[in-house]
Amino acid sequence: MKSDSAKNILQQYSGNDLGEIESSSIEQWMLDEEGFDKKSEAMQSVWDDIPKGVRVEGLRSSKSVLSDAKMQEYGSSGKGRRLRLVAILSTAAAVASIIFSAALLYQRSQNEETICLVSSRDGKGDFTLPDGTLVWLNHGSRLTYKGDLQGKERRVTLEGEGYFDVYKDSAHPFVVSAGKMDVKVLGTKFTIFSGDERGTGVYLREGAVEAFIPEIGSIPLSPDQALILDSETGVWSKKKVKASNHTSWIDDRLVFYNTSLFDIVENLEHWYSVDIVLDDEVAAKKVNLSMTVRSETIDDILLAIKSLTGSSFRYDGSSKKIDLFIKQHK
Repeated sequence: MKSDSAKNILQQYSGNDLGEIESSSIEQWMLDEEGFDKKSEAMQSVWDDIPKGVRVEGLRSSKSVLSDAKMQEYGSSGKGRRLRLVAILSTAAAVASIIFSAALLYQRSQNEETICLVSSRDGKGDFTLPDGTLVWLNHGSRLTYKGDLQGKERRVTLEGEGYFDVYKDSAHPFVVSAGKMDVKVLGTKFTIFSGDERGTGVYLREGAVEAFIPEIGSIPLSPDQALILDSETGVWSKKKVKASNHTSWIDDRLVFYNTSLFDIVENLEHWYSVDIVLDDEVAAKKVNLSMTVRSETIDDILLAIKSLTGSSFRYDGSSKKIDLFIKQHK
């Protein structure tokens, strides 16, 4: 790829000259590590062509060290539109080459901005929304919202997995739309996911939320409760969980001390964005392990579990589903 070709692509993107499908394709291209040097050079060139007046927003990837974060706001003559682009460059030692770890795209349409927060497939990002809410996006996730979240209802749309620490404002409920489910809160901490083999689900850590499913109605949740919806069948289940198992992926590492394999697996699912199917959950709760997970691959962790417990697994790497067969210990 030539840097001038990359620059032309970025100029079309930044000028809002492309359709939704084309723009989405370019967003994925921007987050792909292939040809990063040329894309980085092109982005710098586009950046240099933009008038001064830079704003910098503090964003960070939990798996990387930021080397650059830039945002520019400017007008589009005669169109009443503006675009703001934030490029985050990552220099994580665990990554073979520098990659985009996160990107933000802001576009204005008819006097109201539509904001899209995107995390790459290789990294996680955390952001502060205009209302003060903190949100962490897991690998390959996307969050969109309109305006500055100052209306009657603070509504955002999630694809993938996100953890929310919602700023309390009883006069303006916060609503997360994920798949076929809406989750309404006032001020709380929870994680929600949609768009993969697990269906759509919410795990409540603190406070209270109310999930709404069109065909079913409202379902209230208390701390350490989860609601899981099968996107294909429409079947839902509400159960008691250890919510911290589903929110620890926002940290820089996972630390387990004499922890059941069942709990470890729940953490690993969110950490690696995979679906781990246990052949015997009861047996998994009887096996305790101590380990720390940092930058290891899921293959490394599966091999470690196999070595420590004698269990076996089936995983071809081409899908996000892993079968884990627990060795029975008498």
